Amino acid sequence: MNVLVLGYGQMGRRIAQAMDFFGHNIVAADCKCPDNLEYDFIDTESKNWQKQILDTKPDICISALPYHANEQYARFCIDNQIDYIDLGGSVEVSQAIHQYKRDNDRLKKPKGGRVFTDLGLAPGFVNILAQSYIDRGCDTIEMAVGGLPKYPHPQDVLKYTPTWSVEGLLNEYTEWCRIIKDGEIKFVDAMSVLNSYDLIQSDDVNGRHIVPAEKFYTSGGTGHIESVLKQGVKNYSYKTIRYGGHANAISQILRGEPTVEQLSSIFNQYDKDVVFIELSGAFDNGRYPGPNLSISITSQDDSTAMADATALPCAAVAHLMLTDDFPIGVLDYSCINYEKFDEVTHQLFQKYKTMIDLVGFDYRCSSKSCSGGCG
Repeated sequence: MNVLVLGYGQMGRRIAQAMDFFGHNIVAADCKCPDNLEYDFIDTESKNWQKQILDTKPDICISALPYHANEQYARFCIDNQIDYIDLGGSVEVSQAIHQYKRDNDRLKKPKGGRVFTDLGLAPGFVNILAQSYIDRGCDTIEMAVGGLPKYPHPQDVLKYTPTWSVEGLLNEYTEWCRIIKDGEIKFVDAMSVLNSYDLIQSDDVNGRHIVPAEKFYTSGGTGHIESVLKQGVKNYSYKTIRYGGHANAISQILRGEPTVEQLSSIFNQYDKDVVFIELSGAFDNGRYPGPNLSISITSQDDSTAMADATALPCAAVAHLMLTDDFPIGVLDYSCINYEKFDEVTHQLFQKYKTMIDLVGFDYRCSSKSCSGGCG
């Protein structure tokens, strides 16, 4: 099958590699051709980029672009009945894409193509894991994710470096956050409801040890929340994980309303990163504890943990959309066959030697992706 990857940064590159691994034909598109590109390339700033894309006859388009660039390409794919996926990052943009697709299907015939937004890490991978809890009857879900430097400098008050779009980070820290509380969708402030706790970390230097951490509400992590509510979920929330002290330090910086360029310049750079995922479920409006999971992800090659944790699950869904039965229209996490997704994601984690350290789980966890011992 023919796959168009929009945006060839670290996320797009990893998505292309993963889809290539499954035997699909890859074409990359971006505003600048990367060095040593292994695939055919389309310049998205050329006057005839639309014709060039159509000439490749793509079966699916996967956007790894910054969120604000997604809508025009999603509309193009919808108009031409090309399956479309993106990494999300903006509730407003995703809603606009969904509405355009629904309007298109209602007014035009023949109907065709699928749209699946918000398939990054959060929203994305963690929400697919959460959907597996919903499928087991949980009506209360708490999600938390953090992409952090593996060895932060002790004097670095932020203890953070962006391993993805700084534009997306700024949006995450400043926009309203949607949660489900007592069976209703509600809005809360970004960076509110701070919880300090001990984070279990494992590395080659210190082994398994505890570090001070915190988590707080940020925008965008509860993708496809309307679908979650329709499934009877009573409580559903997402928080971002950071090392202790980050929230206070970054809040002071954000009060100055920095530009993306200014925000980019304040972070220290680190070579190694780690992604933490925490997920807990409960039954009967939170009265009875359910399954819970805590993992850390690191990359073993020239990629990053953030790229692997984002791109590989996204590629797994894209591969399934090309090879399995999915309905026409706007898709959400409940459309994914979790067992098949888990199997495909596990293959990719093994292929790229992505390390999954299982920090904690209960007997209900059966994910092959958690290759430490619960599979």
